Amino acid sequence: MVWSRLRRAGGGGSGTPSHHGHALALATIAIVLVATSGGAIERAAAAAPPPAPTIDAPASGEVITERRPAIRGTGVPANKVAVRLAGAEVCHNTPVKPDGTWECQPSTDLPVGRVRLVAVQVDNGQLESPAASVTFLVAPPAPVISTPSPGARVRDRTPRIKGSRAVAGARVRVFDRGRQICAAVAPRSGRWSCTPRSALRRGTHVLRASQRYRSADSPLSPKVAFRIVVP
Repeated sequence: MVWSRLRRAGGGGSGTPSHHGHALALATIAIVLVATSGGAIERAAAAAPPPAPTIDAPASGEVITERRPAIRGTGVPANKVAVRLAGAEVCHNTPVKPDGTWECQPSTDLPVGRVRLVAVQVDNGQLESPAASVTFLVAPPAPVISTPSPGARVRDRTPRIKGSRAVAGARVRVFDRGRQICAAVAPRSGRWSCTPRSALRRGTHVLRASQRYRSADSPLSPKVAFRIVVP
């Protein structure tokens, strides 16, 4: 790669970068001034890494429930973006579109809890940019209540409440019209159960459940209404 020689010190001048006589493609270029023994000044052009891309979604501090969310950002058109989690790539060689945006979906589920993603972009010369990062929370899914079933008539005032779809180690809480009545830590199977701490009154009860794992709370489960019919 060459740049046309300028006039001696103090002189003006300009030049066009070229490689074997052909103009260079659009790229980030660092200019270095070199003084020769004859007093002339030459410009040498050296490629510089591209700037860090941006990660616009998920946003920093956001709470999401999707384990494979769309990850979006901006970069230099035609560059390729890699997104990494703990050093492992979850998105590989994602092209930056002509409008400067990029989007990818992780190839594997992101872990539940606090997640930090790092993104870099690589240009055609295989120069890697500095990294951009974002930290957000992946919330667990809402647990499922399977027992009592909707519309059930129960003759026990402390019925065992059972369910599934819990993350191993998560704390599942069960609410009756917004009041917590029992809780349990989910085992590896994800099937959980708990018993109300005090007897429930006769009549209709409306249950919902949520789970917390690594400081992330799930949405509430769908409502399950049942009746206690004991005297």
